[in-house]
Amino acid sequence: MVLFTRLMPLFPFNLLNYALGLTKVRFSHYALATFLGMLPACVAFVVFSSSLLDLLLGRVSPGLVLGLLLVLVVMLVPMLYRRRKAKRALASPKS
Repeated sequence: MVLFTRLMPLFPFNLLNYALGLTKVRFSHYALATFLGMLPACVAFVVFSSSLLDLLLGRVSPGLVLGLLLVLVVMLVPMLYRRRKAKRALASPKS
């Protein structure tokens, strides 16, 4: 659950940190899930932002395109996961 909430951009990290501190989630699980959940967005934003100067100079670099694609993927993964989970729930109704 920690990993999923870290991937979702809707949850503010400060509120999430406090809420998870009130639960019985082990610190090692929290730290690992936080690292893995924040890593894709960090990589995407670093790749994207490192190419902004080229964009201001009128050049579209491959790094900018890659960064934009990575940012889009990071934003779409949670939505696709939710959609897939909803379809599974509809496909196999509980008896």
